[in-house]
Formats: sequence, C-alpha cells, structure tokens
Amino acid sequence: MFHPGWIRDNHHIPPVVLTDFRIFDKPLSVGQSLGFVREITLSYRQNFFSFGFAALDYTAPQKNQYKYMLEGIDPDWVRAGNRRYASYTNISPGEYVFKVMGSNNDGVWNNQAALPVSMFSK
Repeated sequence: MFHPGWIRDNHHIPPVVLTDFRIFDKPLSVGQSLGFVREITLSYRQNFFSFGFAALDYTAPQKNQYKYMLEGIDPDWVRAGNRRYASYTNISPGEYVFKVMGSNNDGVWNNQAALPVSMFSK
C-alpha cells in the first residue's frame, strides 16, 4: 500500500568537502585532510590542477548537484550537474579562490566551501 503523504522532502543541508587536489593529474599530498588546509600555493609551472569535492548527503547521492567557480577565472558559477570535480589549465600566476556548492537530492543547497589558491611567478 502506498500513501503519498508518507513522502517527505529532504531538508538536510549537506556540507560540501574538498576530497582531492591534483596537479597534472597527480594527487597533492598535503599531510592532512583538505578540509584543514587554509591555502594552496603553487609555482607558475603547476598551472594544470583539479579539485575533487562531495556533498555529504547520502539519501540519493547520485542526485546531488554541484556548482563551482574559480574566482578570477570563471565569470559565474559553473553548473556541474552531478560531476564531482573541476579542472583548470594554463592558469596565469595570481591569487584565486576556488568555491564549490552542493545540493541534496531534493535541491536544497548549502553555503559554499572555499579554498584560496596562490600561484607565484618564480
């Protein structure tokens, strides 16, 4: 027997965590969880990097949605659907902030996670 009144929306606001940071597709070992890293500093030669992330809601994780931006590069939020990574190539030296937001299966979005990225020229 099915009662439509039994269906409830998921109001859980999922935290988003950074799960991975790669340079030239190789994991960067920071010696601790990325959640505790306050900033990533790169050489101008390390201009191909990517971020992995996840929304911590397990009701229907395949329906979690994401959007991200690298301030200073992306003019607006990039809607990633359920893809959990963002890649950047040929980034010039400068100061950037990577931001990511995630939603649960019912479209409840969280506040963003952010990580500053500095690239020095020499």
